[in-house]
Amino acid sequence: MENKPVLRQSNKVTNASYDYTALQLDIMSLLNVELQRYQTTDDIQQNLFKEFRVTINIKELAGTRNHKVVLEAIEDLAKVVIKFDYTDSNEDRYLCITHLIQNAYHKYGTSDVEIWMTPNALGYMLNMRKGFTLYNHLKLMGLKGKYAKRLYPLCCEFKDKGGFVMSLAKFRVMFMLEKQYEDITALRQRVLDPARKELVENADAWFDYSITKKDSRSFNKISFTVHRNDKKDPAADK
Repeated sequence: MENKPVLRQSNKVTNASYDYTALQLDIMSLLNVELQRYQTTDDIQQNLFKEFRVTINIKELAGTRNHKVVLEAIEDLAKVVIKFDYTDSNEDRYLCITHLIQNAYHKYGTSDVEIWMTPNALGYMLNMRKGFTLYNHLKLMGLKGKYAKRLYPLCCEFKDKGGFVMSLAKFRVMFMLEKQYEDITALRQRVLDPARKELVENADAWFDYSITKKDSRSFNKISFTVHRNDKKDPAADK
């Protein structure tokens, strides 16, 4: 498997709604390694979707874990829903609800898993028309927390712009936290603060944030300021 550290990821993927475990996000990043050569800003060739297979190596994910744990994560990944918006050629907008994995095959006695990806998932992972994020695959794989792994590509997407702002409702939908950590203190302590700390210590981009009230008595807006960590930025040495 080719293992270039800096990968392109469609902004649709970076901003989509899904709730993967940390291990499942690593699996997704390994799939992205294999998808790099197929990414395009043109219309996706539909014949690419027929029996599209990607092979990943369990050893790259297992570490000290048993291989069974990785296989179970792939199995669970096939059940997890992804939601994203898309616009067709008639400029009609749709919400697509799909899964990432269609089938997975593991040959006993080997470390390889062959993954067949769903056509809709391929469409949003390959199409760069709405822009793309450059992130360091090895940095992402080195992070431990699932929220750090989700927020890291977002920081990479906006680090040249200095940050981004969104409604708190949209943030919750993106991370599928509509029914979790409804208290702002819990959201800070369980999601935002641990992710920020991990990115500061281990990534080449990190964030500060503020949660505020805009025309409301309740907190409804979250603002992120994105910083570069030049000591951990591979581009800083070029």
